[in-house]
Amino acid sequence: MKKAIYAVMFSLATIGAASAQAQTAVASNPAASASVPYVLAVNEFNDYAKQFVLEDGTRVAFTEHAGKYFVKQEHGIRMQLIPQAPGVFKTANGARIQFRDYGETVSIRDVEKLAVKNRAETIVMAKR
Repeated sequence: MKKAIYAVMFSLATIGAASAQAQTAVASNPAASASVPYVLAVNEFNDYAKQFVLEDGTRVAFTEHAGKYFVKQEHGIRMQLIPQAPGVFKTANGARIQFRDYGETVSIRDVEKLAVKNRAETIVMAKR
């Protein structure tokens, strides 16, 4: 009888330890939760779909077409934006765009990546 009780207690302890290890693995792996893409709400991009003048005088336009979002720097090519979080987007080549003040201000990290393939990290602010 004692052996049966010990066997049940051991199996419960083992199951609990395995469950704790699985939870720790998920919690310590931020990539697992980051794999879920951010989906914009209907009309959420409306606050951002406009043209901005950057600190250096170049213009940057944000547009939406067929449910996809784009950025185009003056004399550059149009690049698709990938939503990351509310007001935060990335381009495929790594430029990071963040809108603030209800879409009135935009911050662009690595703005050079919108025009040329330059690896210098810079941040440019623009206000309407």
